[in-house]
Amino acid sequence: QLESFYGNEIGRNAGSSGAVTVDGIGSSWQLAGPSASLDVGSSGEGSLTITNGGEVLNTDSVLSTSIGDNAGSSGTVTVDGAGSKLTNINAGIFVGNSGNGTLNILNGGTVSNTFGSIGNSAGGEGTVTVSGTGSSWNNSNLDIGDQGNGTLDIINDGLVAVDSGAAAI
Repeated sequence: QLESFYGNEIGRNAGSSGAVTVDGIGSSWQLAGPSASLDVGSSGEGSLTITNGGEVLNTDSVLSTSIGDNAGSSGTVTVDGAGSKLTNINAGIFVGNSGNGTLNILNGGTVSNTFGSIGNSAGGEGTVTVSGTGSSWNNSNLDIGDQGNGTLDIINDGLVAVDSGAAAI
């Protein structure tokens, strides 16, 4: 188990790479405090894999998770398997903010956040795949291709829910 505060970056600088795996029931990474954020591929290349019931949880912060944050970056997050979760209780998820971002939700994995954006800013390229029975992406608002390019694939009984807000495509 890991508890971290403030900015959390995987692949922080241009030319760098980083990878984090949270694997198995009881394995967790908690982003704690009001300034906790998570960038996967901040300016470099980053990957986060959550499998076999692992969990990454942001309970306190309104700062978002970004996958492929800055121009030239590349980020991939995979949430794979029943019980595997990425949860931002008070924050959103940007997939391909200004860089290249990929979010894979597979085989019963779950991602929950307040708002979701795929291809947020100019130059951003985002792809989200939700595949498999029990796999879900839960949002209050969802934007696809705001100023960048966004692709959403829902296959094999995957589910994308936009609960109380609006979806813009």
